[in-house]
Amino acid sequence: KLVLKTRRAYPDQPELEAMPRLLPLLSLASAATIGAWDASEWLSEESKRDAKAYDPAKCWCDDLTAFVSDRISSADEEMQTLESAANVQHYQNEQLKLETREHKSEADEHETTLGTASSISERDGAAAQDEITSLRGSISSIDKAMEKVQEGTQIHGTLQQLKDTFTEKLKEAEESDTSRQSQFDDLQESKQKMLRLAKEAAAEKEARLAEGLAEVSRAKSQVEKMSALRETDVALSTATRDLCNMLSEQSEKRQALRQSASIAVSEARVEAANAASYKAASKMFTLLSRKNLGLVEHRIARKASSNATKHRIENEHLDCAMQLDHAKEDKRRATEKLDAAKTSAAALMGKIEKSSEIQAALEQMLHTTMSGAHLATGKS
Repeated sequence: KLVLKTRRAYPDQPELEAMPRLLPLLSLASAATIGAWDASEWLSEESKRDAKAYDPAKCWCDDLTAFVSDRISSADEEMQTLESAANVQHYQNEQLKLETREHKSEADEHETTLGTASSISERDGAAAQDEITSLRGSISSIDKAMEKVQEGTQIHGTLQQLKDTFTEKLKEAEESDTSRQSQFDDLQESKQKMLRLAKEAAAEKEARLAEGLAEVSRAKSQVEKMSALRETDVALSTATRDLCNMLSEQSEKRQALRQSASIAVSEARVEAANAASYKAASKMFTLLSRKNLGLVEHRIARKASSNATKHRIENEHLDCAMQLDHAKEDKRRATEKLDAAKTSAAALMGKIEKSSEIQAALEQMLHTTMSGAHLATGKS
């Protein structure tokens, strides 16, 4: 392209046919104008140092994020289990309260029945004893009367029949009283047993109810504690996410800046090479017009050596000020976020202790970046 461009610019110079032989020297002269300091290599080294510091931070972010997420998920599951158990126990407690009231009501009913039966038994027993005493008195009176009456007489026979009647009634009264007392004893024993069972059932249900109420209280207390721990983990997760997002964004920004700088360096090199080549070509035409090709080659080589010393990095451009500003901002924000993360994660020091190492690596990387930027500024 350079040959064709030059031929079009100098159509009356037949000496241009020898120009291809001078292209290596022109390339050497162009390269010499770029300079000895390689900005691309410096940017590549900066990229490696950045990755060396950021990659452990990213691993730490992923590890801590997963760990805290697992804690939050476990807390959610545990709280859901506790709340479900508390709800089930609550309804069981309500059932126990109802059953306890029923047992107590049964016990009261048995006590009332026993009292009533005792009263009736005492009354019937007193009446039976009165009847028995009366019959025994009547029989005793008849016996006394019969002693005064001669046996075999009609009066004696009548008294004997009367005595037999009273004796039969006395027997019936005594048997009736014995049967009544036996029935009362059986009833009292049965009612006392049912009363005892009702009271025992009520006491057992009350004990289960007390344990159930305590279980609900414990579950609610555990839910409150788990909720407080979960809030702490959520706050830590938020701080970790913000910090890690900031680190990722800043890493991407630094990478974009390095890419932009690399593109700028490449463009500057192309511009410098083209300018140097065109300048060298122009001088060559002057020399060729004198028909002294050997002298041209000698002068171009000497000029290329001179330009290599004079124009080392004159045409390279790197926006080091912007890189430096971003590096300082990265350091400030990284330090603030890392300090906030370490404070929030005090309860998880086992995982978060790594943040100190990562922070040191980031600070070292940023310090190196700033130092390199200063050097690059001086060289440019």
